[in-house]
Amino acid sequence: MKTVTAESPITKIEAKAFQNCTALETIPDLGRVTELGISAFYHCEALHCAVDLSSLKKLEACAFGYTQVIVTDFCDTLESIGYWALIGATVKAELPPTLQSIGSYAFFCGNLPETLTIPDSVRTIGSNAFASTEGVKKVFIGSNLSSISEGLFADSTVEEITLDASKDELTGVENLPGKAKIIYRYPSISDSVGDTISDESGALTLQAAIDSAPNGQPTTIPIGKNVKLSQTLKIPAGKAIILTSDQPYTILAVKPSSAARGTSSVDDLIVVEKDASLTLAGNITLRGKYNTGRIIDNSGAVTLTDNVVVCDSTLKRANAGVIDNHADSATFTMLGGSVEKNTVTDAYSGTIRATNGAKLFIRGGKIQNNQTIGQDTYLSSAGLMLFENGAAEMTGGSISGNSGYRGSAVMMYSENSRKRRVPHERRRYQQKHQQKTRLRLGVSLRRCPCRTLFGFHPVGRHNHRKPCDGRRSRRRRRLRDRYGLPKQRPCQ
Repeated sequence: MKTVTAESPITKIEAKAFQNCTALETIPDLGRVTELGISAFYHCEALHCAVDLSSLKKLEACAFGYTQVIVTDFCDTLESIGYWALIGATVKAELPPTLQSIGSYAFFCGNLPETLTIPDSVRTIGSNAFASTEGVKKVFIGSNLSSISEGLFADSTVEEITLDASKDELTGVENLPGKAKIIYRYPSISDSVGDTISDESGALTLQAAIDSAPNGQPTTIPIGKNVKLSQTLKIPAGKAIILTSDQPYTILAVKPSSAARGTSSVDDLIVVEKDASLTLAGNITLRGKYNTGRIIDNSGAVTLTDNVVVCDSTLKRANAGVIDNHADSATFTMLGGSVEKNTVTDAYSGTIRATNGAKLFIRGGKIQNNQTIGQDTYLSSAGLMLFENGAAEMTGGSISGNSGYRGSAVMMYSENSRKRRVPHERRRYQQKHQQKTRLRLGVSLRRCPCRTLFGFHPVGRHNHRKPCDGRRSRRRRRLRDRYGLPKQRPCQ
């Protein structure tokens, strides 16, 4: 069998459907296939055509193993590539930002683009996944990969590998190819550096320096070295703290292995209490690599400026934010810096979140390259998340490069219709309904003091001498409930 045709679009191909069809040369378009079984085209050695995998969320093991196809598109929501899936294939498509795992020998002996980016979402890569590949010269590996598997790029054409991590954060670095140039984006920071604000003898810990600051007076605390926290840093009520650094220094939690019972004792990295304020300035970086909760839990006032970076958090809880603002008086002001490369994995959450009356003021800086991944993030945002009655005002800065099921820039959500109602919505629906009524009835309209859903009646269709009985069509009642509009009152 050399050719397979189909009269209608194909959506599913069973496991081993064409396994060992060594003479097969032509297959139908796979652009609408959502299910492709294990070994579906395994060992179809004569198959050299282009394949479109843009609807396939999971590429099963051995799907195109030892088949020299040309992959032109991956699905935007691809989650996994199984072992031996594309042995010998040519890949021209980029790996999508939703990909979480790559199996062993997945691209073995294949041909890859000259520059390959393994996205931040990837957490596991099997052994020899890219071994003996050709064409690729530069590789960028995202921040969530914690271990380098055996033979990852063995005998490949790779010349340079950049890792979005520090060397001490990874295991298996000895498995990287010796002939390639290895670049780590972050310097290694040992837990032994401690939580003092400088290397001087008798230097205060960062928490002690904050606690000793006078209440109600802005206090600047210069950071003179990297800081590793073994417990949450708290800004108590009444304190007005400014953390700044002339040099690029990082504040992050100790490694989980260094804490009791093998798990990190640091939940939220920084907590700002009500009636407290924290300003981050200079070249400080807050990394959420090791703490298990938020980077900033804010009930007071937080300001980001200059070259401050907030990054590398993986938020694994619902109803939270990497920078979480959740009190009626809480404010977050962004004048500069960047919030980047953070990951949200649960519902009702966001990279920068405001709820319970909190307000966001975006005046400058960048919110970029954050993502939401997983099945539970359909009501989460990789950018700003305004939950219930949270609010935001943006007059500067940028939101770009984020990815997620929805809300990659701004998402507004509330289960209470009155809280999510925008003032101009009622006016828009009034005008739209009024125009339709004029066209349908051919009559003029006048306002009625009974305050019905849309605030007017066709002349002659409403008896003002009798009180309104409040009955309206199901559609009107539905719209009234949806947009939180007041119920009608009897005519006077």
